[in-house]
Amino acid sequence: MAQAQYISELESEKKFLLEQLHLLKKARFASKSERAVYLNQLSLDNLFDEVEVFSDPKREEPTLEEVIQVPAHTRKKKSVKEQLPDDIPVVERYYYMDEDGRICPHCSSEMEEIGTETRSQLGLAPSKVFEIRDICHVYACKACDKEAEPVTVRKASFPAAVIPGGIASPEAIANVINDKFVLGTPLYRQEQYWQRQGVMLSRQTMSNWLMYAVEHYLKAICVGLHRDLIHEDILHADETELQVLHEEGKSPQSKSYMWLYRTGAFAKTPIVLYRYERDRRHCRPQDFLEGFSGYLHSDGYEAYHKLDDVISVGCSAHVRRRFVEAAEATSRDKGSRNLANKAVYDIRPIFMWEEHIANLPAEERIQERLDKQKPLMEVFFQWLEGLTVSPKSALGRAIYYALGQKEYILNVYQDSRLELTNNRAERSIKPFVIGRKNFLFANTPRGATASAILYSLVETAKETGVDPYKYFIFTLNEAAKLRAANKIDKIAELTPNYFKNLS
Repeated sequence: MAQAQYISELESEKKFLLEQLHLLKKARFASKSERAVYLNQLSLDNLFDEVEVFSDPKREEPTLEEVIQVPAHTRKKKSVKEQLPDDIPVVERYYYMDEDGRICPHCSSEMEEIGTETRSQLGLAPSKVFEIRDICHVYACKACDKEAEPVTVRKASFPAAVIPGGIASPEAIANVINDKFVLGTPLYRQEQYWQRQGVMLSRQTMSNWLMYAVEHYLKAICVGLHRDLIHEDILHADETELQVLHEEGKSPQSKSYMWLYRTGAFAKTPIVLYRYERDRRHCRPQDFLEGFSGYLHSDGYEAYHKLDDVISVGCSAHVRRRFVEAAEATSRDKGSRNLANKAVYDIRPIFMWEEHIANLPAEERIQERLDKQKPLMEVFFQWLEGLTVSPKSALGRAIYYALGQKEYILNVYQDSRLELTNNRAERSIKPFVIGRKNFLFANTPRGATASAILYSLVETAKETGVDPYKYFIFTLNEAAKLRAANKIDKIAELTPNYFKNLS
């Protein structure tokens, strides 16, 4: 008897190991969008998130002459100081004083223009480089001059610079953000591209620009969006791994996490927020969602189920995925494979009903769900509860996961605005997952936090239906003005939705 039990245990263990081997082979060789990349196939350039790894706040801003070179001289590495080439496009912007400003304060005569002052900045746009030349007109009072009085001179003001004393225009910073966080082009590749165009723009300079923009302007906008987010009553959440090399109290090999929180399908104003955390502890969503009450879509992670005043809504797509994987892992076990395939087959009409009712009014949608879809879901779970399968097998784990999520999945029938899956959060976190392949690690928590802020605003802009590049140009312009006017508290209002309403 003992020998038979021992043989049975060995067979179970063998079955389990074969399933794991099959899944590993599939992950290694099958066509998957998130296949692992081996470190020895990568250059050091794309190992790190460059938002801050190259950032050096002590480094002085380069001059425009240092950045834009005559192509014939770029082969010289000792010095990059060259004259601007004649063929670099120039965009001139003129600033005049209004009529009241041209009145002499001493004799009340109208002042006459006597010249201009010029400030040059670097402009970048997709595949274009140009000089932005701001020209402010200068006025003097000729009447005072005739009377031998001290001549009054006034001039129009330059717009507030995003980085005081620097060459970075809002267009240039917006282009760097767009290339890195929308198109997924790392800073080192941006540096290489601009060098081929004769623009000596280093990744360290671009990194400094991004960190300055985040810490002086963009962080405040995300703080405001966070306040708005927790006043919603339906949210989605997800998280993914991120490795941060230099974090106090942690080894470089330990895992950190990028968390994502976003609004639901029926929110009036879309909000997508990334949040960097050093770990995956349950207190992380508790702290971030403090003050939120309502429904939270998530996967099966227990941290989301522990929140006060929150009703967790499970993800049926995760359940379906587990059975698809079980069917693939049990290819040599016909009985288990048939059960896994039956589970996938039985879930299909549930999703088909969801597509059918998607565009119905709220009251009709919830009634259709209760009358037609919920009975299918209940029959599916009843069937799972009647199965007897080894919990160590791939099929057993899929069944165990599904039954553990039953309570949360059935919560979808409490409100017509709720969704059958958490795909909305997964779609929002995907840009970071894809971008992460270009750097693999973040250098410090400061850089990871900056990336979270930039991804938040990029994805919120996309969800709002505005061009991230145009949004950042507008926002950096307006934020610099507000900062110069000591109205820093107003920067938080410069959200993508605010920009959309102005368009």
